[in-house]
Amino acid sequence: MQINVTGNIIASPCHIDAKNMTQNINLGDNLQTSDLQKPSSSTPWNNFSIMLTDCPEGTKQVVAAFHGTPDEDEPIYYKNVGTAKNIIVQLDTQGGGDVVSNGDVLVYPVTNGSVEYKLAARGYSKNGGVTPGTISSTITVDISYN
Repeated sequence: MQINVTGNIIASPCHIDAKNMTQNINLGDNLQTSDLQKPSSSTPWNNFSIMLTDCPEGTKQVVAAFHGTPDEDEPIYYKNVGTAKNIIVQLDTQGGGDVVSNGDVLVYPVTNGSVEYKLAARGYSKNGGVTPGTISSTITVDISYN
């Protein structure tokens, strides 16, 4: 007779504040089409953070995987499903330089029991000629722990 006992121990989750569970990033209510007519024009960056706290001892890293609908013409950016035309949504780390595209994963170390993802979003027009209307895009972030 033989008894095999198995199990799998995973890293414990950090606390995600309720205000971080759904974030509504308003790029602006009175954006002017005249500011978005030239190629490579954009709205101002809008900074926001995803904060995870109370990470248990033993949790070394937080892995954030980003998912959304990529734009057909500029697949590293997110498609605008609002009514404005010729504009897409860019997601980046604050300070620029790290575009966060559909399927990208950001792995940050846990420091003193917390992790902060400092991000920024804006509307961007590669070709200009933005029409009046709304900007809307949904980006889902899946969190896992190591």
